[in-house]
Amino acid sequence: MMKTKTTARPQGLFWLHLIMIALMAGIAALYSIDLRAGEARPTRARAASERIAPAPAAEAAAPAAASTASAAAQPETPAVKVPLAAKAPVKKAIAATKAVQSAVKKAAWAPSAAENQTFVIVEEMPEVIGGPEAVANAIRYPDAARKKGLHGRVVVEFVVDERGNVTEPRVVQGIGPELDQAAVSAVRSLYFDPGRQRGEEVRVKMALPIMFKLK
Repeated sequence: MMKTKTTARPQGLFWLHLIMIALMAGIAALYSIDLRAGEARPTRARAASERIAPAPAAEAAAPAAASTASAAAQPETPAVKVPLAAKAPVKKAIAATKAVQSAVKKAAWAPSAAENQTFVIVEEMPEVIGGPEAVANAIRYPDAARKKGLHGRVVVEFVVDERGNVTEPRVVQGIGPELDQAAVSAVRSLYFDPGRQRGEEVRVKMALPIMFKLK
């Protein structure tokens, strides 16, 4: 009985080992097949994409060929050469235009007697004919002002026209009615050498103080 039991155990273990080896071999075979299939799939996809995708060189060459064809279709514009003899009249016309513009600017700035302009400062200011003595001789001291003891300075503003006459006199600083009127009368009686701007006689606004002194 003891011999039968001892021989049965080694035989069972032997078959168990054979079954385990067969299972391991089958698993290894399946794993290798999956690996080969995985490696083959990307290769097939890559080949398909290479067959479908166009070559980059062909894509770049297509626009270049189209642009070359369009450039060849357009006619070239011939260069126009201007002769030197034709340029001279153009330069003269430009110079003449600039000269006219400069003359117009000067004419617009220069004063004109016909425009009746009045200036305050000019190149040659008006001067009283006879000088300060003529001004002193033109003053008449009113008796009413003497009796009241009025004295002082009256400032009269006026315009000397193109002929040297006094126009538009008015008192800008006065003392009283008597002396103010006497100062205006004195200025009206004066004659001036007219003012000039760029050699032309013009209207000039001026102011003249008239002194009244008691003796």
